[in-house]
Amino acid sequence: IQDLHTHAQTQRQISDLIGHVHQQVGIRLVMLEGAEGPCDTASYTGLPDPASTEQVARAFRHQGLLTGAEYYAVSHPGRVTLWGAEDDAVYREHLAAYPYGSGVLLTATPRSPPHALERFYALSHRRDGILVRNTLQQLAAQRLPAAILIVGGFHAPGVARHLRDRRVAYV
Repeated sequence: IQDLHTHAQTQRQISDLIGHVHQQVGIRLVMLEGAEGPCDTASYTGLPDPASTEQVARAFRHQGLLTGAEYYAVSHPGRVTLWGAEDDAVYREHLAAYPYGSGVLLTATPRSPPHALERFYALSHRRDGILVRNTLQQLAAQRLPAAILIVGGFHAPGVARHLRDRRVAYV
């Protein structure tokens, strides 16, 4: 699923899509960009009033404090497992490079270190492969035939290329 980070309507649509795919196909594993390993929602799902928890989670999703996937997992406990598809060290390295590539046009400035944009984009492309590799590893480890992988729009083409290169079916 191609994500538009913190965009309220997109996050609502992602949570709806996860629910639909889970209900219709039975997919239980949701792989996430921006996290590594298991993403525990128990601190939310263990609260005593599920209706209030859902309302707070919906407000957090609307404010960009929860993703659509996190909202779905909190508001539908036990239906899906959230798992981070990142390599934390590479993700943090990319975050450190981000300030130099975060301009609207992603152009170098006089204060940009040499090759800052090249480093930023190289790490972005490296993460594409990591997201696919870790998703496939988790599918194998959990002996599952399919998963949902949620990535931002920048990563979607690279992820699709890595999936095609590995002859992995995707929609």
